[in-house]
Amino acid sequence: MDGCTYHRIFQQNNHTDHEVRVVNNITEDDLVWCDVLNYSRHCLYAPEFLREMATKHNFKIVVDTDDVWITPEWHPLHNIWKDGTLTKQVENHLRNADAVTVTHNRLRNLVIDYKINDKVFVLPNSIPFDEGQYNEYFFPATDKIRLLYASSPM
Repeated sequence: MDGCTYHRIFQQNNHTDHEVRVVNNITEDDLVWCDVLNYSRHCLYAPEFLREMATKHNFKIVVDTDDVWITPEWHPLHNIWKDGTLTKQVENHLRNADAVTVTHNRLRNLVIDYKINDKVFVLPNSIPFDEGQYNEYFFPATDKIRLLYASSPM
């Protein structure tokens, strides 16, 4: 389970009386089982196929995005996104959704202003910034150089 799934879906539903199933590959059995299909930005299946399945099996589609899907030239992933294919895929998934969830109002307004979907709800991250790994750590000042070497696993 990736970080987005854990903090945006699993944690928030872990405290409810809902059944939550997390899968990497959606099967038709999963789609028959669910009342709501919730995924992040885009998935391996075309939005048209998911809409067909939603109609056939009577479930709702909710697409979550915690990031802007349009990359400016200075963005590190701009070369991957620049042809617009991924941008269009994300927009198609957002457009196809019965509802869209986002992390903040600026992102909500972007989805609405681009006329992608008007059923957009702010669902803040559930990251506990004051607990565990998210506590602030302060390192004492030093005159020494702090070198971190990160090697590949091979």
